[in-house]
Amino acid sequence: MKKIISILLVLGLVCSFAFADETAEKKIKEDFIADIKANEDIAFAESLASFTPVNPKMMGMGGAGLAINSSLDALFTNPSVLGRGKVRIAIPSVTFSINHIYDLMKEDKNGNSAIENIEKMSSGDMENSDVNTMMNLISSLIGSGKGKIASFEASTGLIANVFGVAANVSDTIRTFNGTVFDDLKVSTVAGLGFGFGGDEVKFTVGGSFKYNVNIFTKRMGLKDIQGIMNSDSKDSSGSVGGPEASSSEENTLSTIPLAVGYGMPLDFAVSLKYYGLSATAVLTDVNLFGLGEYKYGILVASDEMTSTSATTFVKNLDKESVFKFKPKMDLDLGIGYEGKLSIIGFKAAVDFVDLISLVRELDGGYSAKNVLLNHTKAGAEISLFDMIKVRGGINSGYLTLGGSFNIGIITVDTAYYWEELGSFAGHNGLDCMTIRFNLGWDN
Repeated sequence: MKKIISILLVLGLVCSFAFADETAEKKIKEDFIADIKANEDIAFAESLASFTPVNPKMMGMGGAGLAINSSLDALFTNPSVLGRGKVRIAIPSVTFSINHIYDLMKEDKNGNSAIENIEKMSSGDMENSDVNTMMNLISSLIGSGKGKIASFEASTGLIANVFGVAANVSDTIRTFNGTVFDDLKVSTVAGLGFGFGGDEVKFTVGGSFKYNVNIFTKRMGLKDIQGIMNSDSKDSSGSVGGPEASSSEENTLSTIPLAVGYGMPLDFAVSLKYYGLSATAVLTDVNLFGLGEYKYGILVASDEMTSTSATTFVKNLDKESVFKFKPKMDLDLGIGYEGKLSIIGFKAAVDFVDLISLVRELDGGYSAKNVLLNHTKAGAEISLFDMIKVRGGINSGYLTLGGSFNIGIITVDTAYYWEELGSFAGHNGLDCMTIRFNLGWDN
């Protein structure tokens, strides 16, 4: 855990939203907007789009479980779960995710690893020579192509019979072609659902309304990051980032602009349960009355942020936005089975996700096999006493593993999986380790 927290802290520092005292130059904003528009379908695609929580329960099962997942995460993915009359609560739920596990652990020719150097930095033991070594190791994490390094989520929420509300804050460090940028999302959701039938055979419908605020930085290259880390940030004692460090690091960070936007998309879902078998269809990112369109503005310096509240700034985006992003409505289908034999429980699920996008990708000339595989997720779970659970699955052709342990109101879920961040299966897979700590009743 200490290593995970250290990684998140240093990477969060590198990509922090530090605001300086000076107002940003107009050119900084213009260059950032041009970069976003040039890469909005690649590097910034997930940053511009709606929030979806990382669910280790589902990721351990290959990312499948749309039809059988009844946790609070379902408010963001399948609001028809509200028609099942369940009670779920998280107070709170915290999730850590680290990508590039293998690259973080492996040692270079000098016997150094990225984790070891990050720990040195966090403890103040890193010398300038170590900074260069760590930058070389970090470059291997960034690699080439679109990807992620780490993420953190904190959420709370309640499902009470037919109604549910939840709030989530997520921070993800993303990469693209040797550059790094930070992606912060604040998402709230409220949903309503109804069920018809009995416990064995039941039809449910539901809808959810989201209010999402997205914030992300410009892309930074390795030289930019190294400049921030080396920019007079060493105090007289020889440690990096000490109490006598100069303000040049802050001044450098002040030139990193932020894109700030909001959207209010809707999701609609229907589900059918027939004894242990369930089927679900979800229509995501419905742009009803233009609510789902994201409006973005650009911030740079603290003067701008403190002169007006964040709420006022977001409201003003209706008439002052510098660019807009309209997520494409999509369709997800899920089939699942739940059964129990004495003290042993069993779950299996298959999901077909983003089916409208699938049609567009097939028209784009990609291999039908690889495209179909990229949109297919499948997995299973075996539980003992509903306390210990083991999961496995296939996510876009990659194997996944996971498990959980539950005692009363405390649940720990973990998953190690690969996910496809490219256009088709096998294009750009990335490994990830996720762990979630939940206080409440959310199984």
